[in-house]
Amino acid sequence: MRRPTNDHRAVIRQLATLVVQMRPLAERVASDEFSFTERKKLRALAGIKEVLDLSNALNLLVGETARDMRLAGKTSLTMEELWELRRKRNAKV
Repeated sequence: MRRPTNDHRAVIRQLATLVVQMRPLAERVASDEFSFTERKKLRALAGIKEVLDLSNALNLLVGETARDMRLAGKTSLTMEELWELRRKRNAKV
């Protein structure tokens, strides 16, 4: 099993802080308080690819199954495939 380094701990803390700070802002901008034009401006300022890539990266952090599916290039898994991915992941720990 890999041991977390001080750098890894710092990255995890920093990302956690940013997620906590970004969530209420994202929810607010996604609400009816902001217009389509304003949300379009956000995508233009940040870059649509950056917004999409961030969304995809955060989705991978929701759980290991989502991450495993993405790494396997799958959008759905049979139970057998899911168990095989979990066995492989657990073998690495």
